[in-house]
Amino acid sequence: CYSEYFISQVIGCIFETITFCHKHDTVNFNLNIDNLGFDNNLRPILCDFSRSIVLAEEDKISRFFSVMSSTPPELALLMGSNNPLMNIELNGGVLRKADSWRCGVLLYVLITGRLPYHATSLGNFITQVLTLPPTIPIEEITWVSDELKDLLYKLLETTYFNRIDLHEALKHEWFDKIGVTGKHNPVSLPTDVIDNIINLCKLENARNWISTITHKGYSENKQLERDRKYFGRLDPTGQRKALKRDKLIVFIMDRLGYCQYRANQIVDEYHEGAHTAIDWKSFVSTYIDIQWNEQDTISRTKQFANAIFRGLDPNGDGVVNSKLLLMLFEDINLKLQNVVKKLTTLQKFTFEQTVSTLTDAFKQGFDIQDLLSVDHVVQSV
Repeated sequence: CYSEYFISQVIGCIFETITFCHKHDTVNFNLNIDNLGFDNNLRPILCDFSRSIVLAEEDKISRFFSVMSSTPPELALLMGSNNPLMNIELNGGVLRKADSWRCGVLLYVLITGRLPYHATSLGNFITQVLTLPPTIPIEEITWVSDELKDLLYKLLETTYFNRIDLHEALKHEWFDKIGVTGKHNPVSLPTDVIDNIINLCKLENARNWISTITHKGYSENKQLERDRKYFGRLDPTGQRKALKRDKLIVFIMDRLGYCQYRANQIVDEYHEGAHTAIDWKSFVSTYIDIQWNEQDTISRTKQFANAIFRGLDPNGDGVVNSKLLLMLFEDINLKLQNVVKKLTTLQKFTFEQTVSTLTDAFKQGFDIQDLLSVDHVVQSV
């Protein structure tokens, strides 16, 4: 069951993984709930080390990108400005303490289903993380043990040089006590925690997909050639010649950023369901035709809708919960009264309704660039 003991096993493995990385002079910059996966034995897997860098404790860097929701206060003060609010060296020692904070955020999410700090602007986030308690104050998390709450306090310590190191966190009494008391008689956490975690993962995925839609398209010849090779690698026969429906959908989602619902429609519209395998020569005209056009408002609208549904509708049903969609819009600071009004009057929102609503928003002057960014630059002076 989803219990405090299970969480101790998960977070303990993550602490060990990050501690191992630190011993080998590697710092992780992308430790977030949407990058946490599990194998068939429910062992945790950190899925993304693409932002990790090799950095000894005394080594320094001048800047990097960080996801706002998991950024510790000392780095939040260096975000989004050429005139940072704090003079601090971005050395390996400081960034290892940042990994402790990120692990604290992850642990908080695993026991509450919510982010400890949630803001609609960078300035608001900095104010919250420096002056306010977490969304649910740690002392009010009544469904976990005092030992777990003590560890959480030490990981989410706002003064970075007082924050616990991960190798010390592994020695915390909570791991020993829960190993004795929770292993044989696990108590499930409240069901709404699990529901909140699922919704939070969807929201984070949607935000990440939205952050990718400022790309410059796939029209360059080199990109087309790379995609042609990727198309061939998806051929399950190993002949690198042709793909059937399921693999075509994977290609359209992976290489062009479409949601599963729309990718299914594309295969039906262009290739009559692809019940027989389609080779690259037969597919390339489709590939070119469904490219995004950043100069075209309709294309940008559909691209935005696809990014939303890529995160919120992983099963490809073409329908999302209106409340969840409203939460996303609030999260990315999309303030459109007509959109909010529609979402508050309906339980479900379809892909087509979303495209229609966003089309109206674009006509009213909405600009994707005005949305709250997922990533911000952290730089030292």
